[in-house]
Amino acid sequence: MTPGASPTAQSGRVSREGSATPSSVATTSTPVKPTPAPVTPTPSLAPRATPITGPLASVVVRGNPSSNVVALTFDAGGTDSSATVSLLDTLKSNRVRATMFMTGQWSESHPDLLKRIVDDGHELGNHTFTHPDLTKVSDEEVVVELTRTEALCKRLAGVSLGRNMRPPFGAYDDRVRHVLAAQGYSLIYWTLDSADWRPEFAAPEIASRVGEQAKAGDIVVFHLYPAKTAQALPAILKRLRERGLRPGSLGQVMG
Repeated sequence: MTPGASPTAQSGRVSREGSATPSSVATTSTPVKPTPAPVTPTPSLAPRATPITGPLASVVVRGNPSSNVVALTFDAGGTDSSATVSLLDTLKSNRVRATMFMTGQWSESHPDLLKRIVDDGHELGNHTFTHPDLTKVSDEEVVVELTRTEALCKRLAGVSLGRNMRPPFGAYDDRVRHVLAAQGYSLIYWTLDSADWRPEFAAPEIASRVGEQAKAGDIVVFHLYPAKTAQALPAILKRLRERGLRPGSLGQVMG
């Protein structure tokens, strides 16, 4: 994923967006490229968009501030897993349980790390199998991406990923939310982007960004693969605790 600006968190115990509009999708990481204006067809030939009817999956952008927890969430991806071991070691030594959103391809390539994540007690979520932009694939492909990942992780680690999912690139629209709702999923977004996916951000900048900006109830998005994420994590945990905050999981921040 390539996160972008976080949506404004709503007040209350748990913030959920009521509806997704094209502007809410544009707050995600993927820059929106200008599209040339189409030629206006005659009224008799104008295509009609199929209206979205039925329930939409909730979009969670923030947890409960009174929990005093900052949720640390990590999206799986990339091919180099060497930094992941260091990251998991840091979480374990600090007795922090985080939430990991798994892709099928990463889990298939790193079954031992998947098992360690489970053994260390981290929460799991679904991040699709091949990491596509869900707004650009069919309804059937959205379902296949999720069910393949769920089945694989059950086979490799004997656990379910549950019904929390994070869309690749943070990209979603009402159609995607409608498909997710039919499958029983909640869409987990974030309050604060760690920016660990951005080349211009080094470990000290990531540590400062999260350590100083995160607030109680926030959901922070990281990635499992960057070495700089693993390097920044000890300083992040230290600074959050110095500020009286408790680093934890999605489940803990929603409590």
